[in-house]
Amino acid sequence: MSLSLPQLEQVEQAMQKMIAEKEARARKLMAAPPRNSNDIQALASMQGLDISGLMREINRR
Repeated sequence: MSLSLPQLEQVEQAMQKMIAEKEARARKLMAAPPRNSNDIQALASMQGLDISGLMREINRR
C-alpha cells in the first residue's frame, strides 16, 4: 500500500499532534509531586518507563 504525499502529510500531522499531547500530559504530571504509588506508576507509564527508569530520569535532572 502506498500513500500519496497529502496522505503522508496528514499522517505526519496526526502523529505530531499525538506526540505533543503525550508530552503535555507528561509535563503536567511532572509539575506536581505524586502523592501515592499509583501516581508514580502512572507517571512512569506516561513516559514509557518503569519505576526504576523513572527514578534514573529524575536523578539526571
